[in-house]
Amino acid sequence: MQDLLNDENLTRGEKIEALKGLYEHGRAEQRTASESPMIDDDGLNDTLRNIEKALADLGAKL
Repeated sequence: MQDLLNDENLTRGEKIEALKGLYEHGRAEQRTASESPMIDDDGLNDTLRNIEKALADLGAKL
């Protein structure tokens, strides 16, 4: 995620779209983890919070 934020070749909008994609992917994993006792969170909540913060820093909303 940090590489994405630091990429000067991406516009603000491109960064926001990429972060939203990462967030949606993370949410899907979180839903899967909550439905299966075999899958652990493994820091996913922290990752989602970091993505939310990065989006907020860019002035975007989910």
